[in-house]
Amino acid sequence: NIFFIIASFSRTGMLLFFVSFLLYFIFYSSKKNRLRLISSSVFSILLIFSVTNYYSNLKIINVDSALKERLSFVGNHETSGGIHVKLIKDGIKIVTSDIKLFFAGCGYGVSWKIIKGYSMSRKKNANFHSQYLSFFVESGFFVFILCLFLTFLYPLFNQNQFFPFICGLFFFNLFYQLNHEPLYWFSIFYYYKVIFFEMEHA
Repeated sequence: NIFFIIASFSRTGMLLFFVSFLLYFIFYSSKKNRLRLISSSVFSILLIFSVTNYYSNLKIINVDSALKERLSFVGNHETSGGIHVKLIKDGIKIVTSDIKLFFAGCGYGVSWKIIKGYSMSRKKNANFHSQYLSFFVESGFFVFILCLFLTFLYPLFNQNQFFPFICGLFFFNLFYQLNHEPLYWFSIFYYYKVIFFEMEHA
């Protein structure tokens, strides 16, 4: 899993992994598990380096170009990162420029109708590439606060062994969105099932 997460070159996927990994490693793992985590991570990183170096030497992949594209966050339409940044800026501008939209939103699932100036504009899969911002734009301030409370703030002050993953999901959804992904909500609900079970049997 570590190998394929890194090999995917998905920034949000790697962010989710590293946040979850570090929190679990520091606060929830035993000495034996820490040694296992370190060894598996080092092995995966060395394997990734070996594979990418091999195919780069064969001119099958261009690692420099891929890294440049993945690590560029200038707010323009030239790179994926730039598009992410510009979409988030546009979303913030939209919710702060209209008081009615700020509190009531534009309607759940209709971000694509107000996203302008992109190749994906007016396509139904268009979104602001941030779950919390999309909730704010589409459903308003109070739904945004409720979503933030349920998916991060409450778990932050009521932690258990699933919190590292919940925290990783929070950072993932700052820069992408899983609100239509059933496994995401299953993870959130399972955290609550476990935390309430622990409260009942404390």
